[in-house]
Amino acid sequence: MLNKEIQHCIKLYKEERYKINSDRNIDVDSHNVQEQTKKGRKLILCSCENHTKFCTENPICRHKLFYIIFPILESMDRKMNKLILEYKAGKTIVKTEEAKNISNQIINDLENLRL
Repeated sequence: MLNKEIQHCIKLYKEERYKINSDRNIDVDSHNVQEQTKKGRKLILCSCENHTKFCTENPICRHKLFYIIFPILESMDRKMNKLILEYKAGKTIVKTEEAKNISNQIINDLENLRL
């Protein structure tokens, strides 16, 4: 079940269905998610109907989950893009045809893994 929710968050990231308003405020799929700091705790609030502000439980919707894992997705995507650029730059240095084929395969694999 959680895997499906994370896959949905990755899909939101790939399709760029988010907008960063500030460090503590992101719009995800037309819903606003914000982080508030209270005495001794942090709250993540969402404007969707699945979120309840005054609930004794801590409900979590897809938008909140996206807000939580967004820094991880962004970091992975940045590192993957950097690797692809480095391999593409190194590909021009390679002399043999076999090494070029291996380099092409590595670049293709990295591009398939990219978010």
